[in-house]
Amino acid sequence: MAIAPREMIMDKISAPFLALDVRQLETLSQVSIECVEAVIFNREDLEDESWNVVWSNIELARKKYEPKNITFHFPVNNSNYVSDPWVYRRLQEAYARASDLGMNGVVVHSNRVRPIPEWHRIDLAAEREKVIAALNEILVPYSSFERPWIGLENMPVMDNHGFEIDPIFCFPQDFELLKETDVGITWDICHYTSTLANMEALRFGNHRPCHYPNVRHAKLKDFTMLEDKIVHWHFSAFSGVANPDTDEKCREGVLPMNSTPGESVYDMAAKLMKKMLKPKQKITLEIQEENYVLSRHNFVAMAAWLAEM
Repeated sequence: MAIAPREMIMDKISAPFLALDVRQLETLSQVSIECVEAVIFNREDLEDESWNVVWSNIELARKKYEPKNITFHFPVNNSNYVSDPWVYRRLQEAYARASDLGMNGVVVHSNRVRPIPEWHRIDLAAEREKVIAALNEILVPYSSFERPWIGLENMPVMDNHGFEIDPIFCFPQDFELLKETDVGITWDICHYTSTLANMEALRFGNHRPCHYPNVRHAKLKDFTMLEDKIVHWHFSAFSGVANPDTDEKCREGVLPMNSTPGESVYDMAAKLMKKMLKPKQKITLEIQEENYVLSRHNFVAMAAWLAEM
C-alpha cells in the first residue's frame, strides 16, 4: 500500500477549536485547512447555556466547512456516560445532532477516570464491556448508510500529572472487543507513544508497577492491527514521562522535534498512519499554542512537518 501523497494529507488535516469560543473558529480563517474538530472538555460544558453555545458555533462552522469535514469531540472530564444517565443523554443528543447535520463523526473517550490506587480493585475487562455496550447502543437506531461514526479514543496509560488515569483502552489489544460492534476507533498517536514510554520506564525499573493496572508488551507498529476499525486520527507529540513518585509531568501537543521520544519515532508513526489512511478519514493535529485566538503558528508547523513525512 503506497503512502498517501502530500496533497491527500493536506486535504485530511483537521484543526481543533474550543467550541465555546467562536474567536478560535474565526482564527482558523488564517489557516489553509478544510476540516475542523469542535472540542469541549468538561461536564459543565454540557449544561444548557454552554451546550447551546457549542451547537450555535458548530452551525457557524458549517457555513465555512462542509459538514462531512466537521467532527465533534465529547468532553472527558467528569463526564462518565456509563454511570451518569444525564451525561449519556447528552452523548446521545450529540450523536443525533451530528447525524442530522451530516457531520463526520463524534470522538469520545471511555471517561472512566479514577485515582490510580482504585484501579487495582476494578475488573478492566468488565469496564471495557460497559463502555462498548453504551456506545454501541447509541448507534442501533441509525442506518449504517452514511451515518456519522463514533470513534472511541485510546487514552495514555498514565495521565499527564500522575494522579488519575483511565487505563482500560490504551493498547491496541484493548480494542479487540470492538471488532464485533459498529463502534470505531479514534487513534491518538501522542497518547500511544506516551503509553509506550511509560511501559519502557516500567520495564527498566524507573517506575513502580503499582501505578500501572494495565500492562502489556507493545511496539509502535502494533496499532496497524486496528486498521479496519480506525475511523479518525489525532496526531501530536509529547515531552516528559509522567511519574507519580517524582512529580515529573507529561506535556501533550508538542512538535515532534521537541518530543521526548524523538522526531524519528513520529516519522515512523506518520508513515504507518499514512499507509492506513482511508478516503473519509481526517487527522486532527492537537498542537498546543500560546494563544489559540491570536495565532496557530505551531499548528501550521505541524501540518507542514506531517505533509513532508
